[in-house]
Formats: sequence, structure tokens, C-alpha cells
Amino acid sequence: MIKQIIFLFNITYIILSEVIVFIVLQNKINSITRLTIRLSKINILYVKIFQALALNSSFIDETLNTRLIDFTDHAPFTIDDIDFKTLYELSVEHNLDFRGGWNKPINSGMISLVFKAYDRDGKKLAVKVKRLNIDKTLDDAIDNLLFITNLFFRGTQISEIVHKNINTIKNQTDFIDEIKNMLQFKENCKHLDYVVVPSVIESITDKNCNVIVMDYIESVKLHELTSDEKLLYAEKVIKLGLVTLFIHGFIHGDLHSGNILFVKNESELKVGILDFGIVSHLNPEFKEIIYNLVVGLDISNASFEKIAENCLLSGIIEPIDIIRNMPVQQFTIIKKNLSETLSVIANDTNQIHVYKFIDELNKLMYTEDFRHLRIKPSGDFVKLQMVIAMSHGITISLCGDKCIPLIDKVLRDLFCVDLIFK
Repeated sequence: MIKQIIFLFNITYIILSEVIVFIVLQNKINSITRLTIRLSKINILYVKIFQALALNSSFIDETLNTRLIDFTDHAPFTIDDIDFKTLYELSVEHNLDFRGGWNKPINSGMISLVFKAYDRDGKKLAVKVKRLNIDKTLDDAIDNLLFITNLFFRGTQISEIVHKNINTIKNQTDFIDEIKNMLQFKENCKHLDYVVVPSVIESITDKNCNVIVMDYIESVKLHELTSDEKLLYAEKVIKLGLVTLFIHGFIHGDLHSGNILFVKNESELKVGILDFGIVSHLNPEFKEIIYNLVVGLDISNASFEKIAENCLLSGIIEPIDIIRNMPVQQFTIIKKNLSETLSVIANDTNQIHVYKFIDELNKLMYTEDFRHLRIKPSGDFVKLQMVIAMSHGITISLCGDKCIPLIDKVLRDLFCVDLIFK
């Protein structure tokens, strides 16, 4: 309890001092940068939670969110975070040569450090090793967060966001599960010749669950790409997202700039995908609803009210029993509200209905008709929002204001939308 109280005073002091500086100077970027650095010195987990809360409340835009992602993807580390014992064992037992040194990782994430190594044949490998004592570090941080959340925010949206992010972050510490996700994603993408997923040496992780050893993928930096190359890569990223979403319902849940590699193989451009600690599985019914929204609302043979009814009963809103058992009159009112929303969306000329649908459904959830029912978007719906927000960020970085037209083009090419509805 004493530790939690000390933490409460420390975190309150940091936040209040930065709020005061922000009020005086009115410079959001500098204030958030300072806050991020100060929080990370206590525990990098607090930066991720702040990012989730700020993004959810629209306090930060995509530019600031990208900065925070970049910060947590290149998180500060000290020599005390390096698991020298594991690196030594890898060198001896598997003949790995860490030519850059054990104290010089090529990347530093919140959970792990990544080193470049060479096997006995000179092949380059990427070695991902958990930070030393990361499980205890996270557990301590989680205890502090839950103390504050339960004390001040029990039953609120803030509490829900904190708990969801805690579960997500804890899942990232399971390297056995991450390898399973990587292998599944690699299998799903085996016919996509523009996608590279590194091969992994499973036997090493089976013996030491704090390590993942995989192929090292040669790539170039985002700033090294030409404008034309950025557009081509953006198209490939969008295509990958749509194929994995609608064909497999198995999507990368953390697809930001730090987890995408830009591979240039002679004249061929490919995207390398890393870090499978967070993936999302969508149920078939939800996937079909979103498919219909993305490729366009075909209203020639179905009324908006029927589409709205199917949507409400699909499980897109929870708990579904409340929707199914509510009085007919009340259900009709809610169905009418949603059908009117769908009608407005469908009049748009491009195919990006899903963005508008997500936004409008979130707004509807806070209307008087919905609010008193104590219902909320389903887990699948929340996961889709997170994935879209994350992938939209990297796409914007690649193609800027051409993002929406490019998504529309890829949708038409992939699903022959013009042919479907002729």
C-alpha cells in the first residue's frame, strides 16, 4: 500500500506540473514529449496507458500518436535491462556470433531488446530477448495502475481502457504464443508474394521462452523511399490488411511503422511484417457485416432497416441478450436510428463506409435511446477500431492525403466492387 501511495503522489506531481506548463506555454507537442520521458523513467507501461487514454479521448491526433508509438518502439534502456546470461547461452549452445556486442541492441521495445547475430554459416539473424525482470517490472506497474483505477475510476470508461491495455500488454510477454501467431500469419500469407514474414527457430524458444530467434530481414528506412515507392508500399499495406481481415479474419493488431519493413529486392518491393504479440481474431458473422460495409452497401435488394436489424443482432453490440430481449417498440426505435445512419453513409460515392459507420455507431451508443441500456460495442468491434486506427497511421505516413482514394482503389481492385453491384 505504501508503494502505491508514493506512486500516486509521484504521478500526480508529474501530470499536474506538465498541465501547468502546458497552460502557460500552450505547446502540446513539447508538453507530451516531456510527460512521455518522465513517465518512461518510472515505467514504460505508463506511456502506453497514457497513449491509449489520450487517443481514446481525442486529446492527441495521429501525428502525436505516431510519435508516441515511435517512442515506445525505441524505448530507453539501461545495461540492467540486458539479459547477458541468455545472450551468453545462445552464443555457446547455438554458435551465434553477436558481432555488434551484447550491450548494443539494434532495437529496444517496451517488452524486449533485439540484437543482430550471425549463425555458423554467416546467416544474419534477429534475436529478440525479453528485458531482464520485465515480468516483475510490469506486475509492479500494473499493481500501481489498478490501485489508482480502482480508487478513482471504478466502473468508468477509463477503467475499461486501462484493463484492456493491461491485458494486451501482458499477452505480449508470451513468446510461445507470439511464435504461434507468426506461423499462422506466415501460412495465411504464403500466396501473397509481396509479403515477407520471417522464419523462426522454434526449438530455441521451446528451450528458453524468453527468446525468439528469427531471420534478419534487410530493409530500408521510410525516409529513404521515393514518393512513388511510398505509394506502392502504401497500396501493399492496405491490400495486406484487407486480405487478412476478410479472407482469414486473423489480423495483425499492432501494424505501425515499427513493425513494418520496407524490403527492396532488386526491382521488386515487398513489405516485411514483424512482432506478432498482438493479433485479433474476428468471428465470421462480424466479418461479414464489416465486409458489406467496406465494399459498399448494396441496397438494390435489401432495405436499410433490414441491414440495421441484421447488424444489431450480429453481436456487434454487447450484451446481445439485451438487444434480443428488449421490447419491440424500443428495438424499432434503435433500428430506425441505425438505418437512418446507414442511409446517409450509403449515399457516399466511394467505398470507405466502414470509417463512417464506426464513427456513427460510436455516437449512437451515447444517445438517450442507447445509453440507459448499458450496452457497448463488442470486443470484435473495439479490436477493429484499434487495428484501423493503427494501420491508418502508417498508411498516412506513406501516402498522406491520398490515403482514402488509395484505399478505395485497392478495394475496387480486390473485390471488383464495380462488377458486384452492376
